[in-house]
Amino acid sequence: MIKPNIFIVGIQKAGTTSLYDTLRNHPEIFGPLIKDYNNSHPFFSDENYYKNKKKKFEKLFSDNNGIKNVITSDVDLIEQKQSLIRIKEYSPNAKIIICLRNPLNRLKSMFKFYKQQGKINEKEILENELKKDSEHYLSRSLYFDKICNAFEIFPKENIKIVLFEEIIDKNKQSEVLDDLYEFLEISKLDTGLLHENKTGVPQNSFARNIYEIGKDTKIRSILVHSIIDKFFNANKRYELKRKLFKKEGSVSSENVVIPEETKNTIINDSKKLKEKFDIDVLNTN
Repeated sequence: MIKPNIFIVGIQKAGTTSLYDTLRNHPEIFGPLIKDYNNSHPFFSDENYYKNKKKKFEKLFSDNNGIKNVITSDVDLIEQKQSLIRIKEYSPNAKIIICLRNPLNRLKSMFKFYKQQGKINEKEILENELKKDSEHYLSRSLYFDKICNAFEIFPKENIKIVLFEEIIDKNKQSEVLDDLYEFLEISKLDTGLLHENKTGVPQNSFARNIYEIGKDTKIRSILVHSIIDKFFNANKRYELKRKLFKKEGSVSSENVVIPEETKNTIINDSKKLKEKFDIDVLNTN
């Protein structure tokens, strides 16, 4: 089996799904349908899984018919340094793609996303949510340490930074994709970016409620891996999930107010990123 050698490792809400679907549809790349598989297959984030369930993880890529470029994507991978270390150990010459977005807009988008998913009340304000769940809002909007980890573990030439604001810009998109194709050493295409993850209102709230039952619990994990996986594999489950949770409509994030302390923390982190790596994520609008 040809192991994954292209990894989109984050950042969440920075266009990773659209980029992944664009690249996996390239004729010189194979990628399974499933993305963000960490909950069901925590291969790189869980030491026990990494040591003992390699075959189960690699089963996700079993439909590959000999294509040498194999891509995978999970936004949780950038969040833990140990996950990046395991990627390097598993695939020493891996190409790493990191999507970044203006972190203030990313935070707002995450808040909007949770509202659209029905995970928080429509009238809730961001300040209250930051107190409950700073990890998904603030921590994931701080890039400096994550980028330091990536460049510490992987050679500079094996890392490609993609800015969300550039890849969705019709005037810059072709140049960004061409640069990516060159980085991956594959043929250039003129297909543009596939927009597969437009956030909106869940089409089937009943199905979503059923899906959420026992999510992230050990019992559900055992049930999935011991029983369900034998008859209904992860790629098929992911395909069904995308159909059930097809989204329509939108919820505005224009009036979301970021607390001043949070905003300053993000700005200071972004300034360090600019100073050390010359990556400017604040002036991207």
